[in-house]
Amino acid sequence: MNTTEIDTKTRIHSNSSKVIKEFLLALCATVLAGSARGAPLFVSNGSGTVGEYTTSGATVNASLITGVNVFGLATDGTNLYVANLGNTSLANGTIGVYTTSGTTVNASLISGLNGPISLALYGNELFVGNESNGTIGEYTTSGVTVNASLITGLNEPWGLATDGIHLFVATDDGTIREYTTSGVMINASLVGGLNGPHGLVVIGNHLFVATQGDSTIGEYTTSGVTVNASLITGLNAPFGLATDGTNLYVANQTNGTIGVYTTSGATVNASLISGLNEPFAVAVPQPVQCIYSLSGNSAFFGAQGGTNTISVEAGSPCPWTATASNSWISIFSGSSGVGTGTVSYTIDVNASSNARTGTITVADQTFTVTQMANMPPQVSITPVSPIILPVNTVNLVATVTDDGAPSGTLNSAWSTVSGPGPVVFGNVSNANTTATFSTNGTYVLQLTASDGVLSASNDVTVIVDIFPVITSPPTVTNVLAQIGGVNIVLAGATNYFAAGASDPNGNPLGCLWDFGDAQTSSDCEPSHVFSNCGPHEVTVVVSDGIASVTTSLIVSVMCPFSQLPKPASLKMKSNFLPGKLDTAALKAFVDIPPGFSVTNTAMSVEVAGAVVPFTMNAKGRAVNAFSTIKLSHKGRGTSMVWQVSANLKGDWDAVWQNYGLTNATVTAMPITVPVLLFFDTESPESFYIDKSLLYKATVGKSGTGQ
Repeated sequence: MNTTEIDTKTRIHSNSSKVIKEFLLALCATVLAGSARGAPLFVSNGSGTVGEYTTSGATVNASLITGVNVFGLATDGTNLYVANLGNTSLANGTIGVYTTSGTTVNASLISGLNGPISLALYGNELFVGNESNGTIGEYTTSGVTVNASLITGLNEPWGLATDGIHLFVATDDGTIREYTTSGVMINASLVGGLNGPHGLVVIGNHLFVATQGDSTIGEYTTSGVTVNASLITGLNAPFGLATDGTNLYVANQTNGTIGVYTTSGATVNASLISGLNEPFAVAVPQPVQCIYSLSGNSAFFGAQGGTNTISVEAGSPCPWTATASNSWISIFSGSSGVGTGTVSYTIDVNASSNARTGTITVADQTFTVTQMANMPPQVSITPVSPIILPVNTVNLVATVTDDGAPSGTLNSAWSTVSGPGPVVFGNVSNANTTATFSTNGTYVLQLTASDGVLSASNDVTVIVDIFPVITSPPTVTNVLAQIGGVNIVLAGATNYFAAGASDPNGNPLGCLWDFGDAQTSSDCEPSHVFSNCGPHEVTVVVSDGIASVTTSLIVSVMCPFSQLPKPASLKMKSNFLPGKLDTAALKAFVDIPPGFSVTNTAMSVEVAGAVVPFTMNAKGRAVNAFSTIKLSHKGRGTSMVWQVSANLKGDWDAVWQNYGLTNATVTAMPITVPVLLFFDTESPESFYIDKSLLYKATVGKSGTGQ
């Protein structure tokens, strides 16, 4: 603040004769002015007066109000509001109200202010800027305090302007700040870098600011964009600034003039009024600016419609109306108002298949409403896993959703699209229900949903399967013997497997063989070579991809005779004389897994194709006709070695001839005789050896091999 400002604030006018003289002059001027007050212009002077002039420059009363120290002026055309700094202290500032003809209404409308230096009037709202405590206070034009500390922490708020929604403050630190009229900070540096900003006015969305330091008037948008920082130049310490909405009136402190300019910066009259004593504030009636702001500019609704509100922000004296441009938009509350308010509206259901757009106009603002078209329901069905008869019922799980238009009611129905037989639904109208089938095959089921105008459907496929049929049991080739349903094969030999099967649905079948030795095959007629002796359960799974059946056969892979404690011995005698029996004496050792029990064990001995079955007793002995056998456990504890002693008798010479025991005179001929032992237990065990013998024989009598 410069020295001139300080001197002006503290100037005390005590010369009563001078006051009387000025009063008489003002009275005369008032009488002479008459009708010229149609466009009044008020100016505060450093001499402690407020003078009245016309906007054409005519003097009405140069001393309309006296004995005041004024930096802030505002008028509504009827009353004049004067920010009086006070004559002795910045702590006793007042706002006085006078008629525009100078009559005192209330010289202390608002008191106890702290150096009021700026004033903004909007309708019945007064905003006062205080220098010494850096605050903005809000009051009514009747003097009621709304908030004495609406905004705090400012640095000498020399300029104030409002459009009824926003409050703009020019401070001595060279910035213009933006707040709401309720004191909420919007932008602490809307405009910065100014050189001593003082007078400030707002017209529409433009701000004009007088800067003392460089004697210019700058123009900016209310969003802070610089339009022209030097709109008007060459001024003389411009302090006060006022507008009637068309022109700008500038109080030049140092040369004592009031200049008038257009809002585009053109000079109308740089010395409209002259000879003033340090004019600080200037005021003209300014039409109330009605700026309207909505809480948004659009809303989106689904086809089901609904309700919503629009918040309207406007200055307190600003009226507005709200109208809908479309029949499907209804305003049920807030069709008109003054100042801030709320518009409540309803959007009807959109039953059509086309989206639509409408508008609500509030004051000069357009609010757009977009509504979706009525969409068909959405039908989603959870896939159903195949079932296998005799299971003939499935759970149908579906979700049906809709946009709620036109009535919010959905109807659903299940139906059969295709299938080999009838389908019975648990509840045909429920999205979640059951379906029962009468026969096997592939079915396509459909769920249809309707909102009364549009419908949609979705399908689900259900496979009702039936088990494949085994038409012939599994077989294996290259079998040495089949005893009690057990197929006896040699380790290392190639065996071929097969099984007969068919599918009632006519679907192709696949196979998976498991040979019981950790080996598998997906061929339906595989070959396999066993390397491990012992019993094997060979299974085959026959499947159509959904249903499967399993069948099996037992294969016993021959184990070798044990060589310990000594190799097997065999002596054979073939009698060619009628009535004489053939004999075979076998002594051998075999390894049988632990847990083997001789009691009631069925076993057989085969020597060169001659088979003798036995059923063992608890002592490990058995007799079959003329043949005997004995099993004895060699060793102790968990030893697996058993000794087999068999003496076989029977008529086998015809069979034995196939292995070289011929009815002929033979001096000495090597022969090889197969010997097989089979134990028909829970886990069948079989043993095999090709025994080499030396054969001697006399034709017609007998032959021996040992």
